[in-house]
Amino acid sequence: DRFGLPSTGSTANTAAALVANEVLQRKDTKTGYDFDSPFFRRWVEVNTLPDIGMVPSPLGTNSES
Repeated sequence: DRFGLPSTGSTANTAAALVANEVLQRKDTKTGYDFDSPFFRRWVEVNTLPDIGMVPSPLGTNSES
């Protein structure tokens, strides 16, 4: 909901594949997943958030805010 992703099998399958490839880690929180690498997380934010109309947080701030 937060990022406008559909709750479909393709979204779940993508997340499962990223966990299997150790790109994402499963969390026991509301968000459900987190990146293993803060550098890759930032790359994803900068390169994908504008596609869904969101602006990446400035460097040095918590992107979870």
